[in-house]
Amino acid sequence: LGAMQLQQAHLLDLGLNIFTDVKQITFTGNQNKIVQDVHSGWADVGFVRTDMIDRSVAANKTKWEYFRVLGSVDDPDFPFAYTTAFTPEWPLASLPHVPPAVAEAIAFALMRLDRDAASETGLAEPALLGSYATWVPAMNYQGLMGMLQRIGYYDVNNRRCLRPSQVMDAVTCPPGYVKQLPERAFCNPDLCKEDYTCLCHPCARLRDPALVLTAAGGATSWNPRVNESAVTAMSAYSPACEQMQTCARVSVGQRLRWQVVDQVGETNRAQINAPQVGLVELKWGSEWVAMTREEMIFEGFPTQRYVVEVEAEETGTVVVQIRSSNLQTLPMSPVLLSSEPPPLQEVLCPAGEELRDDGSCVQCPAGQKAVVVQENGIA
Repeated sequence: LGAMQLQQAHLLDLGLNIFTDVKQITFTGNQNKIVQDVHSGWADVGFVRTDMIDRSVAANKTKWEYFRVLGSVDDPDFPFAYTTAFTPEWPLASLPHVPPAVAEAIAFALMRLDRDAASETGLAEPALLGSYATWVPAMNYQGLMGMLQRIGYYDVNNRRCLRPSQVMDAVTCPPGYVKQLPERAFCNPDLCKEDYTCLCHPCARLRDPALVLTAAGGATSWNPRVNESAVTAMSAYSPACEQMQTCARVSVGQRLRWQVVDQVGETNRAQINAPQVGLVELKWGSEWVAMTREEMIFEGFPTQRYVVEVEAEETGTVVVQIRSSNLQTLPMSPVLLSSEPPPLQEVLCPAGEELRDDGSCVQCPAGQKAVVVQENGIA
């Protein structure tokens, strides 16, 4: 049982998650430092065991007037102020090779120790030197195991407690959140004391929707007859395509880059047991075209995007579908694409030359005049 786990579970029962609902979490590695940090005002709230403040007061390091116990329980039978439910202390266990008689003898001797025993018995001094009251038979640990499982510190399948070696390993984000990369999770060093570890953004809320489809204009080699400025002016793209809504307005012949961004990411999907995206395809005309997967960083965490470039070929409104090999439905599919003939511009060929369909000027055949193409028509 770690220093903060009881408090973490207690606050979670009250609706407050320390990884998403507080500005900063600081790990000191020493509960005496926590008492001093609250005393000095450097910290607003500290998590310590029941007797830590009393010990500091007894050592003349602080006074009770600097502290307030949040949610203090009125218990005349317990000598220290406390907030959370009681939990078993560290147990003393024997290994399999220790004879049962030896284990029983040691347990019996320990349970005879009592700080309130008469001095002549010799049973008080060890307890006083060890700063404890006495030893008692082990309590039921089932409640403790359930609490640790609820906050992510107990692996029920392997029946073992998890002892994180790194601070970020101790972070369990609630549903709807994902664990941040360390460079975003940890606070600015200016906000943290030397030898402390401080978390400011350990969890990030999952973006909704999980997948976002967009379309954008790609590099297009236009015929010289096309008015590229007018094409740019008439083109329009939605920041996030929605089902059966126009995703883009473009000109026929224009290259389009379709992109699906996974706002959750492969790693985060694995953490929350969400299905992976798999192969993503776009239906263009009558063909399903595979989109290329690319790695990217989105708002501080690694994720993937799926891209493909195609050319607008038909005039009018066409239906564009997106599908995934692993996900049953993609909520944005299908979307609409509106395509219009590209606006033309005036092209003047030199005297004696005529304009070809590819926009080039060639020598006129004998007996013909030059052709001039004007915007939106031919003259």
